[in-house]
Amino acid sequence: MYALFKQAFLFTSVLLLLMSGQASAARLIASEDQLEITVWSDREMSRTTTVSADGKIVMPLIGSVKVAGVDEDEAAGCIARALARYIIDPKISVSIVRARQDRVFVLGRVRNPGVYDIRQGSTVLEGISQAGGLLDKADLGRGTLIRVGNKYEPVNLRALLADGQMKENVHINDGDVIIVPERADNSIYVLGRVNNPGLYQLEDSVTVMGAIARSGGSADRANLKRVIIIRGDLARPERLEINVQDIIQRGDKNKDITLKAGDTVYVPEVGSIDWDKMLQRVWLFSLFRDMWK
Repeated sequence: MYALFKQAFLFTSVLLLLMSGQASAARLIASEDQLEITVWSDREMSRTTTVSADGKIVMPLIGSVKVAGVDEDEAAGCIARALARYIIDPKISVSIVRARQDRVFVLGRVRNPGVYDIRQGSTVLEGISQAGGLLDKADLGRGTLIRVGNKYEPVNLRALLADGQMKENVHINDGDVIIVPERADNSIYVLGRVNNPGLYQLEDSVTVMGAIARSGGSADRANLKRVIIIRGDLARPERLEINVQDIIQRGDKNKDITLKAGDTVYVPEVGSIDWDKMLQRVWLFSLFRDMWK
C-alpha cells in the first residue's frame, strides 16, 4: 500500500495541509532570547541581556540565574527571590524583547534531514515540508514526535495524508524531534532478552521460535513463558502472547505463531511486564534501526 504514495503526491499533500494545526502554548524563555529586566526599586540594576547557551543570565549582586524553560513571570520570580537577600521586597519584571526562532529537528526518510526554524503554531506537516518532503520507503504508519523531556507521540502520516485525519497533524514546539523511519518491507524485529537483538529479513516462513533462534537464542533471565508479538501500527498495536517454554517442553510446534513482515518479537525479562516501557523500546529500535544493520 505504501508503494502507491509517490513522492510528488506526498509533497503536494504536505503543502495543502500546512495550516491545519492547533495553536501552541505560551512561549517559554530559551537560550539566545534577549530579555529586558526591570528592577523597579533600583532602576540602575535594570538591563537588557541575552540568555546564555546554558539557559542563564547574569545580574548584579546575585550573579547567574537560570531562566530558560520558564515563562516571563516565573523568571521574574526567580530573580526577585535571589535579590531579596540584598533588596527589601524587590519588584521585578521580565519581558522577551527578541525571541530566538523556535527550532525543530526533522530526521529519517525526508529529503533534507536537519534543524529548521519554525513559527509558533507550526505542525508536523510543516516541519516535514521544511525538510523537503518525504522520500520513498518512508514508513507513514510509524512516524514519531519526540517532545522535550523524551515524551513520545506516534504520528500516523498515512492516516493524515491518505484519509485526511487532521488530528494526526499535531502542533510542534521548540526542541521537538520529528522522525520518519524507513519502511521495513519484509523484515521483523527480535528484541529484549535475546543474545543478538536486531532486524532480521524474512526470507521464508518464520515462527516465533525460529526468530528467537536467529537472534542467537534467549539470554539470561529471559521470560520464555510470556514472549510478546507486537503487530500492526505502533499507535494502536495488536499484542499477542505465546508461551515458548511450554511449546519447547511439550514439543507442540503447532502452537508456535508464524510471523508477518513488520512484526516485533519481544522476549521480556523475568518479572512483571511494563507494557508502556516495552512499547517505547520497540519505538526507539524501529526509529534508529539503521544503527543495527
